[in-house]
Amino acid sequence: LMRIGLDDSGCGEPVVLLHSSCYSRRQWRPLIRQMSGRYRTLALDMYGYGETDFPQNPETFTIQDEVALVGLLLDRVGETVHLVGHSYGGAVALAAALQHPDRIRSLTLHEPVVFHLARLAGLTDVTEGIGRMAAELTEKVQAGLLAAAAQVFIDYWRGAGTWEKLPQKGQREAARVISKVLLELRAIFGTSYGFEEYGALQQPIYMTAGTTGRSAAQQVTKLLARVLGDESLYFVSGVGHMAPVTHPRLINTHIMAHLEQQAASS
Repeated sequence: LMRIGLDDSGCGEPVVLLHSSCYSRRQWRPLIRQMSGRYRTLALDMYGYGETDFPQNPETFTIQDEVALVGLLLDRVGETVHLVGHSYGGAVALAAALQHPDRIRSLTLHEPVVFHLARLAGLTDVTEGIGRMAAELTEKVQAGLLAAAAQVFIDYWRGAGTWEKLPQKGQREAARVISKVLLELRAIFGTSYGFEEYGALQQPIYMTAGTTGRSAAQQVTKLLARVLGDESLYFVSGVGHMAPVTHPRLINTHIMAHLEQQAASS
């Protein structure tokens, strides 16, 4: 039997929370506190994170495996849910909405890393930049230098020197899960959905993006907004890709507002 990490709390309309790479369901604790009493929140550890087991067949792992994990949760809930996703969790949320269109009520995403769209759009600066980072990760993971690989990833997204400031517990956890990040990068670039499929999504979708930090995720979020409608995207000034972790109060305000909007319109 596979172990799955899940926090299921509160009551009200169900909201499923999908975390970013290198983190776990714990990243949503401030949001869960804020939503308490208004929503039922289900914060899931995706494969290899928190208390959820590593994928059994890593060599064949795809984004659909992650969607199947979300599907188990949808079965448990038994009614339509709102999906909230950050980074890799955003890419999984989009795939889940395409796979289970009748079971997802809305999507609220911060910089979903749908990097395969950059390849489709010919944004070589994005694909090459991510490719270089992935190659460096691969080299270090294969050499058994897990902490060094985790440092590359954390500093890539949060700025040089971030790793050094992390508490040792955070460093150890990032090193423990870094090999899963390689599977995720491969899964994202192997995602078969294109602009047409995303553009056909019927659910209300609201996305935030930062104005600082790496532009790769901002660029693919903009590409996605072109097919979803530009009103689907809001730029939050002064934050970066990891805003749900670094500026939770700011991002959570946007998440809550979109959820309230759905409640008002239903």
